[in-house]
Amino acid sequence: MSDALEATLIASIRERPDDDEIRLVYADLLEQRGDPRGEYLRLELELARIPTRLDELARQIDPAWLAQVQRRYTLYLTRVGSSLIGTIKEVREVTGIGLKEAKDLVDAVRAGQRREIISGKTQAEAHTIARRFAGLAELQVIPQLRRASTLEVWLVEIDEGCHADAAEQVARTTGRTLADARALVLEVTGGTPARLRGELDFETAETIASAFVGIARLEFRGSPIP
Repeated sequence: MSDALEATLIASIRERPDDDEIRLVYADLLEQRGDPRGEYLRLELELARIPTRLDELARQIDPAWLAQVQRRYTLYLTRVGSSLIGTIKEVREVTGIGLKEAKDLVDAVRAGQRREIISGKTQAEAHTIARRFAGLAELQVIPQLRRASTLEVWLVEIDEGCHADAAEQVARTTGRTLADARALVLEVTGGTPARLRGELDFETAETIASAFVGIARLEFRGSPIP
């Protein structure tokens, strides 16, 4: 594939972003030369189709069976765009909370914290809700975590340039000295995950995770309650 052809395909995609055929042609050409961008385009296209297809299938399947097997998802608001009022309006309509609660939630996200919007939704339902925020805000749709009796929070990765902030947050979260917290952050930077806290309920673990947004990546580990 020549540079000129690739530039033409990219221009066509930008002009007609909903034209799947152009994306597939581009993906085929990229995959022929072993370029991973081809697989990315193909998977992105499949991902866009999944919610619609799941919704179609769900209408053909016994609801009682679906209730037993469907995975549930949680939506998190992660970034707010320029339309503050529009985002607050959608948050209120999706969650049913009051104006002040919705504004406080959105303000927390604007300050760099991730906030849960709603949980217990099927994948199709979750993506339908996420589409309501298109152009207003960014949402994450992730599999819903089951509550755990002995939930642990582990520090697994430090964002670039955030080592000092991560050490300070580790000290606040764990009660360690700043020197010990810096040593722990250094271990994580070297590829060794570190346990921060254990025997936590889900809400406490979520609060801790929110404090590390934009600083580091945390994981929850624990034994699910049957």
